[in-house]
Amino acid sequence: MGQVEIYDPKYVLVGEKLVCIARKFSRPKVIRGSSAHRTQRVIAEGTLTSPAKCYIEKVARIVRDKFQ
Repeated sequence: MGQVEIYDPKYVLVGEKLVCIARKFSRPKVIRGSSAHRTQRVIAEGTLTSPAKCYIEKVARIVRDKFQ
């Protein structure tokens, strides 16, 4: 299956490993999550001519069976 670009901000990518391609990344910020692991947030910024892109490299185990 080919790649489909989504421009609607209501969609969220979920996976074990996500890859982002962008011009600029913010510093990682620790956010609220489970106490055993540090949950971090990073913002990827693009430009008008080169927007930031993100794709799933490794599908999450909890949904992997749905796509096979």
